[in-house]
Amino acid sequence: MSSPASAVPGPLASNPASRLPLRWLAGRAALSVRVRDSAEAVLAWEAARGAVLCAFEASGFPDHIALADAALATLEALPVVSLALGGGDPHHADTVLTAATVVLHQSPSAALHLNLPALSPQQTLALSKAARTFLTEPCVNAAGDREAVLRWFELSTATWHDTSVEDAAALASSSGCWSLKVNHAARLNASVWPTVAGAARRHGLAVEPAGGVDGGVLATVARRLCQPGTTMLAHVFSAAERSGRLDPSSLASLFELLNASLSDDRRAS
Repeated sequence: MSSPASAVPGPLASNPASRLPLRWLAGRAALSVRVRDSAEAVLAWEAARGAVLCAFEASGFPDHIALADAALATLEALPVVSLALGGGDPHHADTVLTAATVVLHQSPSAALHLNLPALSPQQTLALSKAARTFLTEPCVNAAGDREAVLRWFELSTATWHDTSVEDAAALASSSGCWSLKVNHAARLNASVWPTVAGAARRHGLAVEPAGGVDGGVLATVARRLCQPGTTMLAHVFSAAERSGRLDPSSLASLFELLNASLSDDRRAS
């Protein structure tokens, strides 16, 4: 299956996240969903017309071999796949890393997106000190392709108030990161998103809203966050499921909602 990835206009061309071989709606927005096998991943890709990153969670597999096999099977049909922990459980980090090694050994040119916590105590300490306003747990994610392994950290809500979004974005950028992952997105006031978008844009970062992103939250975030020059990858795991499994019709509805929100934005601009 060939990738329908769109050309990336203007300032997004300098954002590494835009190199992920997805279809970027309006050149700047796509979805991410959880899948259990390659067949489900293909259904997701078709439902969202290629504007989706399919993620396998290590917690749903018995070992790294099974996880790697699922990723490799999916990469025969789709141009990119994501590997994640599952519930943010750091105990699965070794499984994700080992599976990624197997995948890249067998398919060196694979576009592989990894989502896992910082493994280095030094990394964890540095992030917790420099960005503790937004980190409930210091977290670094990684994305790998044949050219580079790139990192970003998780931006989340917390109780400290001594670090700004701007400072967090600057830290991510100076660390060679791609993206700010905004966890607990459903809990954030809509007025926060333009601030996040501005900081991300100034520092060349994408934004990944996650945590409770249903249709209502997605529409709000798309209108507030998807400004020209900002790339968004919205995690809609639960919203795209029914009875714990991917529901293609729900995902298709989310795709249409996102596409309509961006179209409305273009007409208003």
